[in-house]
Amino acid sequence: MKLASICRTKEIRGFEFPGIIHNGCYFLTDLQVFADGLVNCWEMVDLPMLRRKLQRGWVVTSIPDGAELNIHGIGAVIVTKPVWVHTPESLVTFVQSVVKTLNPRLENLYDCHGRDTEEIGGVRYAAVNTDSPRPWKADPPITPLVRGMFGDSLRHFEVRDGALHLVTIQLFKDDTAVIFGAGEPQTLASAELLKQLENRERFRLPDPGESAVIEGLVTFTVGNWEYRVEPNELVAEFHDLHARVQGRLGAIQECVRAYEEYVATPSAQNREHLRAKYEAVPGHFRMYCGDMDTKDIPIRMILYGQGEIENWSHYQVAKESGEELPSINIPEPTDER
Repeated sequence: MKLASICRTKEIRGFEFPGIIHNGCYFLTDLQVFADGLVNCWEMVDLPMLRRKLQRGWVVTSIPDGAELNIHGIGAVIVTKPVWVHTPESLVTFVQSVVKTLNPRLENLYDCHGRDTEEIGGVRYAAVNTDSPRPWKADPPITPLVRGMFGDSLRHFEVRDGALHLVTIQLFKDDTAVIFGAGEPQTLASAELLKQLENRERFRLPDPGESAVIEGLVTFTVGNWEYRVEPNELVAEFHDLHARVQGRLGAIQECVRAYEEYVATPSAQNREHLRAKYEAVPGHFRMYCGDMDTKDIPIRMILYGQGEIENWSHYQVAKESGEELPSINIPEPTDER
């Protein structure tokens, strides 16, 4: 007898808080802890494996004074005079307390059996696959029948009590925003948030010499920025996120669609339409308007000339090694030939 295949999904609640991954460089991340005892630290692991990740230095609770911390979507900053909240031992204790808050009887905890990957057909996969966790909110009481509402989030620095706090700002489809990371969570209308983001007295990036707080992780004096996002681009990113949470196409998706329209019908009009959509994408996100190989180079070649191929990493590597130079075929507008 051949049985018909079925599957089911289950939503598992969790909490997240700032942590650091040491993968060559130091990366600020959100350590995500779930009711089944799994912890997402760029890999889904159970509690015993989290301890090993700490022992091996994959997850760290501090970085050296003067080291660089990479904050995705914002920049890379030198951390000086840091005061760290956790040791490896206290972090494990804290994670255990989070699991118990979510799952008071500690029932049905997931056991990874010491593996974070497994081999299937000669290919290695993550042992525990999970969709990217998303911000979630629901009105109490929270029961297994409550579906709640999903959203998305970005980071920014908010001025609070004489210091700049790195905050996580969650946006939801009901046009509310919730800010975590500076004391009690704040809830406000999305329209008010988007207005406040223009107010430098409330939201701005810290300058060297100022005090910064990453709640639950560290208080430090800001050193030099190796790079950081321009404030107007960060504001544009929030507007783009708001559109996507509301079910509209984001700037990247609109740009990709315009690129596909140009390739299908290469005309001067479609090229200018692509230009408008590409230049509307926040600058630090434009590389995502293509595939992992060529990134946004084909679009830039269409808009700014064939010489843009020299900025392609594959081209630069081939040129430095004396190999045959790779090429990208870009159609010219048919009405300009």
